[in-house]
Amino acid sequence: MSHKTQLSSLPEQQLLPLEVGQDAISTASGKVIHSITSKQLAEHGSKRRYLIEEILPVGEPGCISGPSKSLKTTLAIDLAISVASGKPFLGKFPVAETGNVLLISGESGVETLCETAGRICRAKGLELSQLDESLRWATSLPRIPREIEDIRRTIEQGKIKLLVIDPAYFALREVGHDLANATKIGAALEPLTEVCRELGCTVILVAHNRKGRGADQRRFDPPRLEEIAGAGIDQWVRHWLLIGPRDDWDAEAGKHWLWMVSGGSAGHAGEHALNIVEGKPSDEGGRTWQCEVLGMAEANRLKARQKTDREAERSQRTKEGHVQKLRAALQACVLGESKKQLREKTNLDDSAFKRAMATLIERGEARIESIKKGGRACQGYFPVIASG
Repeated sequence: MSHKTQLSSLPEQQLLPLEVGQDAISTASGKVIHSITSKQLAEHGSKRRYLIEEILPVGEPGCISGPSKSLKTTLAIDLAISVASGKPFLGKFPVAETGNVLLISGESGVETLCETAGRICRAKGLELSQLDESLRWATSLPRIPREIEDIRRTIEQGKIKLLVIDPAYFALREVGHDLANATKIGAALEPLTEVCRELGCTVILVAHNRKGRGADQRRFDPPRLEEIAGAGIDQWVRHWLLIGPRDDWDAEAGKHWLWMVSGGSAGHAGEHALNIVEGKPSDEGGRTWQCEVLGMAEANRLKARQKTDREAERSQRTKEGHVQKLRAALQACVLGESKKQLREKTNLDDSAFKRAMATLIERGEARIESIKKGGRACQGYFPVIASG
């Protein structure tokens, strides 16, 4: 196959040899350098299309990336179902073009794919079986670049508009120890780029992120493109969905708080916060798929409010702990006790003592009367003994 420029998705007849006089310029190997006119470039550049508005351009290579267990495969399945069905991605992002989809996952297994796809379909008001041939599944990952012609034939025969390959490192396993070599990765992925653009098929690699973050990054900061594991993939992609945690996931409730940073060479970009509830198998009705998509500013406001609420909750728990400690000490002093002695017994500072005692008095569990200590009268505190 002759080399084409990045505009190889144009019809073959538009890729004209660059002429000098009557002779085309050829490389030393005899290959012709194909070109298009500025008019053709202008016409082509104005025709950019998307499968998912402002998320997924047609005929460009891209990726979904994130750290381990950040729902990368699950989000890829939601994306695939949306393109195949026309239902909005994550219930928010509209589908511009539908088409046949092939999702190849080498890690999840058929049972997990079925369970995940089934609940995502139900959340979109679908049954998985309705999608039939518009969404196909495979678990045997192709070897890139060795099996690129098999990929080409699969796309052509299935009229595939979106191909998802999960995970990237396993599809690139023939590169071996050279996964850290950007030149090797680039050379391995170049044939996939050509097939992608020539056939107008959008290809997505699902990629892991490196372990550990940059020195200037905190654990729950939004993800960055350069965090993708494997050299060269971040340069290869033309569009991306970067996934990362916003907070620790709630294993008991099956809740995830994630960042989703979208972008691409076309200039589209977005920063979103995902609140996702999957639940647990033991829940009534089993696991689910509930997605809420927020803008980053709204998510930051929500996070600040949640932080304030958590701090208030912790403060309230601390205050109640003081009340319980003071109650226990007071109940052992039926003849009354001084403030000094009660503080020593409970190890409460003056401010904490006053708040806790005020609460006990308000609840009717303590009273104040004068007592004698060391022959001198002073204010004493007594427990209120319930009658009967």
